[in-house]
Parts: sequence; C-alpha cells; structure tokens
Amino acid sequence: MPFPVVQAATLAGQALRLPTDLAHEQNVLLVLFSREQQIGINSWIPYVKRIEQLYDTLGLYEVLVLGRAWFGSRAITNARLRADIPNPSLRARTIPLYVDRATFLRALDLAATPEISVLLVDREGHLSWSTRGQVTPDKVQALAQAIADTRPRER
Repeated sequence: MPFPVVQAATLAGQALRLPTDLAHEQNVLLVLFSREQQIGINSWIPYVKRIEQLYDTLGLYEVLVLGRAWFGSRAITNARLRADIPNPSLRARTIPLYVDRATFLRALDLAATPEISVLLVDREGHLSWSTRGQVTPDKVQALAQAIADTRPRER
C-alpha cells in the first residue's frame, strides 16, 4: 500500500512533500496522533537510532498527525511545538501534518482510534513494513529485518 503524498514542513521550517522529499532512501516514520502518545514514540527512538547507525540510507522522522487547521492555527501550534522541542536536530526530523485524519488513516489502513504507528517507507511511497503500539524486542527485530530486506543494493 502506498504512503499518501502530502505537503508538509518540518519544525525546522523545511518544506517537503512526503514521502518523496525525505532525505533518505528508507525512512522510519514514528506516527502519533496526540501529545499523550509521545511516551510510546520515545520508547522506539533509541532502538531505531541504533539501527539507523548501521545504514546510511536510513532516516528517522516523527510525524504528528494533527488534523486540518487554518493557517493561523497551524502557526500557533507549530510555535508551541518548537518551544517544546528546542533541539535543532529533533526539530528537523519532526513533521506536523495538517491533514484530514480519517482520510490519512484509511490510506494507511490504520485503526479509527489510532495507536502510535511505526512505518518503514521509501521515497517512492512504498510502505514495506508497519506495526502499532509500544516497542517490544520482537517488533524491533522485525523492523531491523525489514530494513535489511528492503534496503537499496550497492551498484
């Protein structure tokens, strides 16, 4: 199933079109839908960062699906998020999405009351692996295997 193409900008201000403008061939997207889910996202980060060190073709992003909002509201929300995230490298990998949640969830076949989702997506939008919920050793192993199985081959 393809990842939906959406216009966005990182909290560092870099405009991009997901997934084609992501900096890496393969990308782990940690997707959350509410502030309370950040704990679940944070549980994944150390494991994904370890895997990321093994592959220069792998990137890590946090994607906040916030729903539709008018431009002024987006600016206020983004300012609050930047205040909560002072680290420049974390801002560069944090992407708030202002999209219709129901449409986004349907496109990725995610539950109507979403848990956090972990997605492995390439720049062409091919979703090669996904899971939901808190990190477990089995999920980390499955992600690492999916990355190894789908990573671009040396030419």
